[in-house]
Order: sequence, then C-alpha cells, then structure tokens
Amino acid sequence: GWRTAMATENKGDDGADAAYLSLVPKVVTDQTAVDLRDNRTGKEKMAWPLMVIVPVEENSIVGNSAITILLSFSSFAGGVLALIGLVRFVVCLNRREVFSWKSVKYLRHSSYGMLLCGIAGTVMGLQQSYAALLYIDPADYSIDFSEQLETGIIIFGLFILLMAEAFAIGLKMKEEQELTI
Repeated sequence: GWRTAMATENKGDDGADAAYLSLVPKVVTDQTAVDLRDNRTGKEKMAWPLMVIVPVEENSIVGNSAITILLSFSSFAGGVLALIGLVRFVVCLNRREVFSWKSVKYLRHSSYGMLLCGIAGTVMGLQQSYAALLYIDPADYSIDFSEQLETGIIIFGLFILLMAEAFAIGLKMKEEQELTI
C-alpha cells in the first residue's frame, strides 16, 4: 500500500531521489526535539520526528537500479497473481466446486502471489532504509524497521496457504475413503 508507493522513485526539485527513514527517539528530551511553528498561534513548539525524508544521490540503490525495478515488478506480478487466484477461487465456489483440486490450485496461486508481493515490498522498504542510513545516522534516535515490514500481506498469504493445504488434506482423505469403499 502506502509503503510500497513510497518505495517508488521520488524526485525533488534538485533531481535527487528521496529515501524514507522511520525513527524512534531513544529518550524524549529537549535535545532530541525539533522546533515546529504552530500556524494558529505562531509559536514554536517542540516535536519529535518519527519519519524523515533523506535526499540521496540519483544513482543510489533507491532510484532506477535494476534491483528496485525487479522488486517493483515482482510486487506488481505477485499482486496480479493473488487477485487472479482469488477471483478464480470465487468462480469455483459459485460452481459448487469447493473441495476440488482446481480450488486448491487457485488458493495456492493466490497465496504465492501475496507472499511474493509482501516479501518484495519488505525488501524495498529495507532497501530504502539502508539507502537513507548511508547518508544520515541520527544520533539520539534508533531506526524503526517495523515500518518496512509488510506483515499484513505476508500473514494473509500464509493464512490462505494454510487454508489451501487444509483443503488438499481433506481432498486426499476423501479420495482415500472413496477407494476403500
């Protein structure tokens, strides 16, 4: 979603690529705060940034590198595979072919697509954090890598894979029962 969109190429006015870095202050003090001006009152107020945008060189690992293009394509292909697999599974459900090898195949394809999309998105996020860390090392902040993890997509992909395997086990049991009769 949003993190994947942010991982694509971003150009500033100076032509530099941008990398995003999630931060957590080690200690919330006046020294770790930045001053922001409140538009309503015009007064300066302290704030602790949780995400920064770091300009990086145009030829860095974030820009048009082959890795970024490959990861973006993999994420897109995984999403398309997941969507097609789910649509075809729903078609099987409408035809009352719930416990069939066809539906298991479509569920597996959908889960593989989701896993591919989630893993590619995670790697792109980690790639961005690494690129940002090459240009800045915040002294009083620790880096929050959990923002880069596409846990929702990965967990949903694993859930669908688990469901597909449960269907497969049920089908094998059904076939064995039909052979023993």
